[in-house]
Amino acid sequence: MPHFITNRPRKFAVWQDSGVLKSHFRWEYVNVVVYAVGGLIFVLGSVFFLPELTDLIEVGAWLFVVGSFLYLIVSSHDFVEFLHYENKKSILDATAAITYILGSLLFIVGSILFLPQVEEQIAGAWCFITGSAVFVVGAILNAMQVFEFSTVWTQRYMNLTAACYMIGSTLFASASVPYLFSFDDAGDKLTLDRYLGYQYILGSLFFLLGGLLNGLRAYLLQTGETKKQEDQVHYASQTADEHNKRNRANEA
Repeated sequence: MPHFITNRPRKFAVWQDSGVLKSHFRWEYVNVVVYAVGGLIFVLGSVFFLPELTDLIEVGAWLFVVGSFLYLIVSSHDFVEFLHYENKKSILDATAAITYILGSLLFIVGSILFLPQVEEQIAGAWCFITGSAVFVVGAILNAMQVFEFSTVWTQRYMNLTAACYMIGSTLFASASVPYLFSFDDAGDKLTLDRYLGYQYILGSLFFLLGGLLNGLRAYLLQTGETKKQEDQVHYASQTADEHNKRNRANEA
């Protein structure tokens, strides 16, 4: 499931005033790990939508609920981080962050509606379709900002991440549409259910891949920013040493 991506400087340690770069990157890694766990849960949950495991569809629906909740945590953290960002706030950023929260909520509701105890699959399918459409909008808004704060390699990673999110959302939306209809032929229904199950699995894999690419981008960015910070400290130290040497020479 998509979540907010941007290549501007992030401040993930939102409850701290600390400007320590490693602290923010550490919490960005937590964000990435939670997302990855949610992605793996979604892949596993999708497997239970295959017709061979139709008796266990409740397990799949509950896994979707848990995975969607983890995605909601990530999206909420992203939104709070956006609110704490000190520089000029972008309307596109705000809209994208809100769409991901809305999409996650729709997926939670949709997953609950797929539970056998509720058995409102048509309403659940509409939640998945609407949520997927919202995610596509968010991914497009993110893609529009790829060139802000970006180098060439980060632009590539962000483009790939946004593409994975859009493909995954499209697969989930298209796989949910047939749940709006009923089929009389059992053979046709079995074939279609198997096809839809594999679409859910593939869509979940694209969500997971997008999150992993975003995590790799964050790691590479941290490596570059940390080296830049260390170089600045080293330069400042050298300058101070040279200044002290000149002062001692003048005193002598």
